[in-house]
Amino acid sequence: MDELDLNDVVDFEGWQEVRLFPSYLIAAHIGISPLHRNLHHDTTYANKLFQYMSFSLPLLVSDVTAQKNLINEVKSGLIHKEKDANDIAEKIKILYNDPALSHELGQNGKRFIEQKFSWEKVSRNLKDLYLEFEKS
Repeated sequence: MDELDLNDVVDFEGWQEVRLFPSYLIAAHIGISPLHRNLHHDTTYANKLFQYMSFSLPLLVSDVTAQKNLINEVKSGLIHKEKDANDIAEKIKILYNDPALSHELGQNGKRFIEQKFSWEKVSRNLKDLYLEFEKS
């Protein structure tokens, strides 16, 4: 990435083993998901959103419908305009300059994961679904 002149401030590491993923999240300060709008992104969630929240990271996401709605519901991050580099930069500055806000957003996401997506909760709902199906 020499042409971007970012080598002093950004590490371009390429593909990494999945087992290393948690170490990157532990070192991170923000979870970013700058997806572009399309039918798939507007209607589904990227797994990374839940992974970021499980590590208490504040999120910065584009305004594609699914992730915008999730972030608004959970209050776990900021939303930038899709494909707007200036807006992304401004939102990163907000999170960087306001550690209390970043912490609050990260904790909201962590709490959401623990309350809605714990194995105990998900498995109970799945079990109930199977029992309901068995009755019919």
